[in-house]
Amino acid sequence: MREDHVGAISDYSEAVAADPRFARAYNARANAYADRGEFEDAIADYGVAIAIDPTYSTAVYNRGIAHHLSGDVNAAIVDYTSAIELNPLEDIYRTNRGVAFGDLGDYRRAIRDYDAAIALNATDADTYNNRGFSYLHLGRIEEAISDLDRAISLNSSDVLYLNNRGLAHILQSDWSEARNDFEAALSIEPEDASAIYGLGIISLRQGNDKEGVAQIARANSLDPLAGSDFHSLGLGPDEVSQRRQ
Repeated sequence: MREDHVGAISDYSEAVAADPRFARAYNARANAYADRGEFEDAIADYGVAIAIDPTYSTAVYNRGIAHHLSGDVNAAIVDYTSAIELNPLEDIYRTNRGVAFGDLGDYRRAIRDYDAAIALNATDADTYNNRGFSYLHLGRIEEAISDLDRAISLNSSDVLYLNNRGLAHILQSDWSEARNDFEAALSIEPEDASAIYGLGIISLRQGNDKEGVAQIARANSLDPLAGSDFHSLGLGPDEVSQRRQ
């Protein structure tokens, strides 16, 4: 992919000027706009590509991503669904629709999409991670850990997978395994805020309030959203304190 997005946009603009029916050039220019965060222009260009070729599943899917990244999750689901109908064998379309359902809190529908994606491609680590995280939200911890184990076996260097499995172990009150996962994440990314936050939660759960508060403060200083996944599962420091009262 070209990093010179301005140059790419100029090149693709020349291409569509020379051939206004060149759907792939509109898609490519839209990609360049999206890479710059200019989602409104990207969505417009994807729309032109689709109008030229309504069977162009890549452009439909890409427009879904642009809607998703711009915060319009429902519009993203509409496009992901259309892309799936056009090309039912593309696993990533189902994976991203699963992510969108998860963003809406509909974890059961998300899991159905991840199931279908895995049936098409059983080696995509992200899909196992995403399904595992959905299982966590449904309280299906053993299934979550099984999926996260699989994700890590496919890609052992992704700190997100390790952190998510650490979350699962916290939900099981398995402090040793949770600590191992967060420390493994920090061995890869020493300043990973989510892993530091996880260690802070473990410290609080084990009654070491001073250390826990310091770890969570450090995590928040690195990334104010470090605890978002923990909070979504009822594992914020306030919830921990309430449980210990």
